[in-house]
Amino acid sequence: MVPDTYFTHALNKPSDLIQSLYDKATDKSAPTFARDVESHFRTTFAHADARSKIPVLSQAVAQPLLQQQHGSTSSTAGKLVRWRCMVQDTGLGTEVFLSSSSAQGHDSARCGLFGAENSAAAHSDADDFTHVDSSKLGERTVVYAVSVPGRSDWARRAWGEDSASSASSASSASQTPSATDRDGQGDELSSKMAATSLLDEPQSPQKVEEVRQRIRAAVEKGKAVGGSGKEPRLVAVSKLHPPSAILAAHRQAGQLHFGENYVQEMVDKAKVLPREIRWHFVGGLQSNKGKLLASIPNLYLLETLDSVKAANVLQKALSSPDAPKRDEPLRVYLQVNTSGEDAKSGQPPILDAQSLDEASRPLLDLAVHVITKCPDLRLRGVMTIGAAANSANTAAGQEAKSVEDLVSANPDFEKLIRTRKNLVALLRSSSDVAKSDAAHIKEAYAQLLAEGGDESGGLELSMGMSADLEVAAMVGSDNVRVGTDCFGRRPGTRDEAMAGMKRELEVGIEAAMAELRSSVQGQGQGQDKASASGKHGEVSASASDPGPLAYQDPLPQKAPLPEEGHVGGLIKFYDVDAAEKLKTTEMVDVVGILDTASLPHAEWQESGSSGTSGNNTSPSVPCVHALFFEPVDINDAQGLAAAGSFGLSDQGKRSAIIDYLSTGLGGDKVAAELVLLSVISRIHSRRASLSLGALTVNLSNFPAPPASGSGATTKISRLLSSLLPSVVDVSMDLKDLNDPKRSFSPRSSGGEVGLEAGRLQLVNGTALVVNEGTMKEGELKEHGIRNIKSLSSVLESHKLPYIFPYSEFEFETDLNVVVLSQGKSFLPFDVQCPLAVASSSSVASALYGEVDGMPVQDKLEGWRRALLSARTLQVAQAFEIPGEVSEYIQSEFVESRREDKEVGQEDLLRRMALVRLLAISKGEKTLTVDTWKAAVELDCTVSQRRRAAVAQQQHHPSGSR
Repeated sequence: MVPDTYFTHALNKPSDLIQSLYDKATDKSAPTFARDVESHFRTTFAHADARSKIPVLSQAVAQPLLQQQHGSTSSTAGKLVRWRCMVQDTGLGTEVFLSSSSAQGHDSARCGLFGAENSAAAHSDADDFTHVDSSKLGERTVVYAVSVPGRSDWARRAWGEDSASSASSASSASQTPSATDRDGQGDELSSKMAATSLLDEPQSPQKVEEVRQRIRAAVEKGKAVGGSGKEPRLVAVSKLHPPSAILAAHRQAGQLHFGENYVQEMVDKAKVLPREIRWHFVGGLQSNKGKLLASIPNLYLLETLDSVKAANVLQKALSSPDAPKRDEPLRVYLQVNTSGEDAKSGQPPILDAQSLDEASRPLLDLAVHVITKCPDLRLRGVMTIGAAANSANTAAGQEAKSVEDLVSANPDFEKLIRTRKNLVALLRSSSDVAKSDAAHIKEAYAQLLAEGGDESGGLELSMGMSADLEVAAMVGSDNVRVGTDCFGRRPGTRDEAMAGMKRELEVGIEAAMAELRSSVQGQGQGQDKASASGKHGEVSASASDPGPLAYQDPLPQKAPLPEEGHVGGLIKFYDVDAAEKLKTTEMVDVVGILDTASLPHAEWQESGSSGTSGNNTSPSVPCVHALFFEPVDINDAQGLAAAGSFGLSDQGKRSAIIDYLSTGLGGDKVAAELVLLSVISRIHSRRASLSLGALTVNLSNFPAPPASGSGATTKISRLLSSLLPSVVDVSMDLKDLNDPKRSFSPRSSGGEVGLEAGRLQLVNGTALVVNEGTMKEGELKEHGIRNIKSLSSVLESHKLPYIFPYSEFEFETDLNVVVLSQGKSFLPFDVQCPLAVASSSSVASALYGEVDGMPVQDKLEGWRRALLSARTLQVAQAFEIPGEVSEYIQSEFVESRREDKEVGQEDLLRRMALVRLLAISKGEKTLTVDTWKAAVELDCTVSQRRRAAVAQQQHHPSGSR
C-alpha cells in the first residue's frame, strides 16, 4: 500500500505531482512523458483500496465546477476524479495543445499536459512568462461521454455515484415556509446553516490528518529511544457520528479503517457507505447480535473477543449459508483486562508463561479454541483498553530515555506486551494445537506456531487511544483507536445521534446533504422551490426552476436519457493510440484531472488552436484529462461479480430468482425463466447477418397499463432494476414515437453539438423492456416509423443506425430485450410466450406499479452476484458444446423432423439458443444431453401455449389486438 501522505498529495494536487515528475524527466516529449505519468499513477492506484479513495465524478461534483462560469469558485477543479461512463461521441477528433512552455529568465519548463497548458498564466511569476516558446505541441484525442444510461440505484452506489437518482430532484426537495411561518424559526435556520457549513467543510478529514501527524511524530520520537519506527494503523472510531463525516474522512483524507461500538449502528452505516471501508467492531458483543454483525460483508476486524461463547456465536453466524461470502476469515483480537477493573471486559493477562495460574488460563483456552475450532475466525492479536490513570502520555514521552522506560510508565502497555509474548510461547507448546492436523491451521498460523520464530508470532498489539496514542505509537502498538480527536465531540445522547443521521441512512449521504443545502438556501431566499408530496422521500419539483443546487446538463441532447440524473462531459486522452480504439457505447473507467472545457470547433485540427478562443459558443462542460483508463464490462459492479464465479450453479438460488421475477408476471414461472435466459444472453459470435447468443423474448397476453398515459412502469421492469446494473424502459406510445426530440437513433446535423444521442445508444448488456401496451390508436408519423425501424434493427440484426447529414451507418449493439405485448408483437423476436394470466383490469393492476415485499439486501446482493457472473461476455464465449452432444442433437433433430414435418431450421436455431442459455443459467460450462432435453421440454411447453393462444383467439377474435 502507498502511504496515506502520498495519496493525499496525489489526490488533491495531481498537477503539482505531475510537474515534479516533469522536472525530473529526461525525456520530456509529450508522448513519452504521458506514458510515464500514466504508469506512475496507474501503479500508485493499482490496488482497489487505493483507487476507491479517488472521488467519483457525480452531479454533486459537477455542479459547483460549472458554477465557475458565473463567478463562483469550486474546490473540485484540478482534483483527481474517477468516472465510470459511456463513450457517446468519438467524432470530435484530435486536439493540438501546448505541451510545454518556458519563460525568459527561467531555466525550468512548465508542463502543459493533462490540462496544465495554461499553467504559465496562473504561475506566481506569470509576468515573466511573456515570451512563451510555442514550438512544443502535443496531440490528444477528445471524446464526449455520459453517465451510463439506465443504471439502477444499487449500481450507482456500487460504482461510487451518489445514491439519489437525480441531484436535481433531491436538491429541490425543500419546502419553503411563508414569511409568517418563518417568524420565530431563526434558531432552526441557524442550526441548518451550521449543519450545511459542517457538510460543506467537514471537520473529519482535517482532524484525521492531524491525528496522523501526531502518530508520525511519535514514531519518529520513538526511534530516538530504541523504538521500531513502525507506524500503527489508525482506526477512526465513528461512534454516533453521521455517515457524511465518515465519508468525508474516507474520500478526502483517505482513511480506510473505522470503528463502531454498536452493531446496529455499524450495520446501518455500512449499507450507505462504500464497500471498500474496513470496519472494526470495538464494542461489547452480545450473543443475540452475532448474526447481525456477521451480515456486514466488509467487517474487517473484531477487536473485543473475550469468551469462547462469543467465538462460537460468531463462528456459527459466519458459517451460515445466509451469511455474505467473505474472501477471508474474520480477524479477531482477544480482549485483555490488563487493569483488572470490574467494569471492563476481557480475560486476565498472562504474566508468566512458566507457571500458568487459573486466572490466566482462560485467555490461553480462548486462543486455542479460536485456532482449532473456529475456521471462519483468524486470531490476529491482543487488545486492551486500560485504565485512565495509566495513560502516561506526554510526560512519559518527554522524560523517557529508552523504550523500556516508556513501557514501564504504563502498566497496561507493559502487561499487554508481556501477555502477547507469553501467549505465543504457550501456543507453540500447546498439545491441543499440535495435534490438530487441519490444513488451514498450519497454513494460517504458520508464523505464530513456528518454533524459534519471532516472539510476537505475528500477533498484533492494539493499545492506545486519544490520551495515550503517542506513547502507544512509540512502544510499537500496531493499532490505535481514536474517536473524538478524529471527529470532534459526539452528540449528547444516542437518540440525538440517530435522529441526526436518520435522513442519511434513509436516502443516502449525498441526497441528504443536497436536501439540507437546498432547504437552507430556499429558506434564506424566501422562495418556493418545490412542494413535498404526501409520500415519504418523493417530491414534486418546479419544472421551471429545479432548485438552487440542481445540476443542469449544458448539453442534454448528447445524453441518451436526458431526463435521467447524469453527468455529461469531455474526456481528453493523451494516449492517442489507445483512445482511437474506443467505440461509441463502450463503457470505460477513467481516472484523471477534473477541469472544464467547451466542445471543439471545426477549426481545431486545421489551426492548432486549443479551442479557448471566444469564437467557440459551445457551453462549458466538465472535462477529465485522462491519466489512465480501461474499458469495463457493465457486469463489473465494483467487486459484486467475482471473476469466473458461477453463482447460478446454486439451483436454490436460481429457483429463487425465477420465483422473484414471476411476482412481476402474475406468478408465471415459465415466462420468468425465459426472462432470466434473456437477461443473461450475450452475443458471442457474429457471422455475416447472423448474431449468435442473443435471445429476445416476447411476452404476449400482457395487458396495457391500467391508467391512461405512458408513465406506468411494469413490475417486471422494477424487479429487473433491482437485479441488473442497467435497465431501460421503452414506451411505444405514439406521442413519444412521433416526438422529433425523442429519437431512437443517434444523429448528427453537422453542427457544433456533434453527435446527438439516441435513446437506444446504450451500453452493451443493458436490459431493454419494450412495452407495446402503451400504444393507443392514432397516426404513426414519419419520425415514429423511423424510430420503429431503428428498434427493429436492434432486435433483428443487433445493429443501431447512426444518422449523419449525407449518410447512415450501423454500429453493432448487444442489448437484452423483453417485449411486452397484448397480442403477438409486431417487432422481431426470438421466442414468443403468451403470459399465463387472463387479460383484465385487475391483472393489469397486478402487473404494474410498485413491488411489495422486496427481499432483504443480503439476498438481493447474492442474486446480483449470480446474475452478473453468468451474463458476462467471457462466460458466453467460453461455453462449449462437446462433439458427442452435438451429434446427439443432430440425430434427435432429424428424428423430430420425421415425426413432425412442421419442425424446421428455425426451431433448431431457437432451441440451440435456449439450451445454451439454459446451461449457463445453471452454472454449466459445457452442454450435456440432460440440459438439451430440458431445453426441448421448455420449448415444447412454450409452443403449446402459443397454439392454445391461437386457438383461443380464433374462438374469441374480438379479444385480439
